Amino acid sequence: MPRGEEPGVWAVIERQTGRFLGWVALPVEAGAGRLGYRFFRAFWGHGYATEAARAVMADAFERLGAASVAADTMTVNLASRRLMERLGMRYARTFFADFPEALPGSEKGDVEYVLTREAWQALRAERLSFVRATPADAARLAAHERRVADPRLYGPPLDHDACAREIAHNVFYFVEVDGALVATAAWKRREDGSAYLSNIAVHPDFRRCGVGRAAALFLLAEAKGCARVDLVTHPDNAAAMALYGSLGFAVESRKEDHFGDGEPRVVMVKCDRGVT
Repeated sequence: MPRGEEPGVWAVIERQTGRFLGWVALPVEAGAGRLGYRFFRAFWGHGYATEAARAVMADAFERLGAASVAADTMTVNLASRRLMERLGMRYARTFFADFPEALPGSEKGDVEYVLTREAWQALRAERLSFVRATPADAARLAAHERRVADPRLYGPPLDHDACAREIAHNVFYFVEVDGALVATAAWKRREDGSAYLSNIAVHPDFRRCGVGRAAALFLLAEAKGCARVDLVTHPDNAAAMALYGSLGFAVESRKEDHFGDGEPRVVMVKCDRGVT
């Protein structure tokens, strides 16, 4: 059991009450992650472990660069095995650990489940639908803008008319999961043949689970063949900077008060067209 001082260990706190529910751990060494978790019995069966595990797995794959994540449990612990399967992990092996004290069911051994980066990316993308927006969808976009807006990092939310113009002037997509709007993604081709990724905005409830990466890869696929692909983001938006950097973008320049909101922005250019 972790003591809480090791890297990759997180306390799980209930948002509404501040109660400590348990812990989840996912340290990554040499590209390999190892998932662990433990919750108070009173909080079993409420989806907390699934939500926490998905968050740390996204962090391991996106920020820490894990190539795979593994987890193990007793063969007879069916609830834990179902959780691993819900996370997309697949059975890898059965093994017999040498514990000092035998537990009921330990004679049947332990099982290990594994999820690779490639499988995780596929899982994140397979439920996503990219639906082309029209100016008639301005009200839907405006509602999304209010949910995702951060006045400092993203600027103020666009109003209805600005949303209609944004859709009209870009190749604009709603990113949906089972019909629910979870993100927006947009780009446009300039007259000189370069491409500008003008919008990737993910709903807060769907951040850190691969949606932003899937949206960026979708736009890059559409912009294939453009000699230059660039975008603008806030230098303090660490998640965006890390995502774009992992996709081959590099900072070209910094502009103060770029959008007239008093905040700086950096221009990032994709410098390696082979990165996907």
